[in-house]
Amino acid sequence: MKTKQPSKAENLELDPAEWDFHSISKPEIETCFIYEYARELTKRSPRILNLFTQWQAGSSAGKKTPQFSKAREAYKEFRKIMTACFPDFPLINEDWFPDTPWQKLDVKVRCRLVEELNKGPQHYWNSLPSHKLSIQTFKFEKRNEMAWGEWRYVPQPFREEDISQTERGTFAINWHYPDTQLTRAFAEWLSEQRKDREQRGLTEIKYKQKGRGGFRDQLNWLGALRVMEHYPRKQLVEYPKTRLKINAPPYYHLPDFYEGAKKARKLVDSMLRMVGRN
Repeated sequence: MKTKQPSKAENLELDPAEWDFHSISKPEIETCFIYEYARELTKRSPRILNLFTQWQAGSSAGKKTPQFSKAREAYKEFRKIMTACFPDFPLINEDWFPDTPWQKLDVKVRCRLVEELNKGPQHYWNSLPSHKLSIQTFKFEKRNEMAWGEWRYVPQPFREEDISQTERGTFAINWHYPDTQLTRAFAEWLSEQRKDREQRGLTEIKYKQKGRGGFRDQLNWLGALRVMEHYPRKQLVEYPKTRLKINAPPYYHLPDFYEGAKKARKLVDSMLRMVGRN
């Protein structure tokens, strides 16, 4: 009589380094975000994995050999794809990628990657939107008037009492850049506009931000996705309960856990579509 064999997911526990990012220090969090999502893209995209595998196979050959020449071209293509998704993608060309999670890397390697990401004007926090991206606002000309002025309107979900605080403009956006970079450029422009309003005495913020979505949140989303794809539902919760059986902060209940995984999948899918265009 044959006995039922446990599934692979039941046999192997997912390494917490793959999904638990709560201990990542603030100076490392952005680099960790880029590194972990780059790992995820590489594992999910046969094209990216093949390019990096070609590099690994040929990089040990002599620099004047055909193998090394082909490997170098493969690595150039790999970096082209990665920098399209992550403009400040650091130099990653060792055999620990993509299998080794950030938290298992040597401390010196992590320090080098963090330093490379943040050094000088190459980092997009310092370079946007000056020369990488153009975001400009324009005022509309009022109908039947020669003078330029602001066209104020009330889109949903704003109410009538918000008319005096609502302004409409238009933007010039270079769509060749990824959403993360566009978002950061807009955030920088928005900060400048807030300062201008403060100088005019308009400091009140009536509606406080409730949403999240920073680097640590996006890493938590990715962790939820990895856990969800590794374990069957019966190992996550006991039906009909929703409280997770595994300790996976910041998630404690299945609906929140699934919502985080959904956000990560959406983000990864958007990056994979970008890979297909590069």
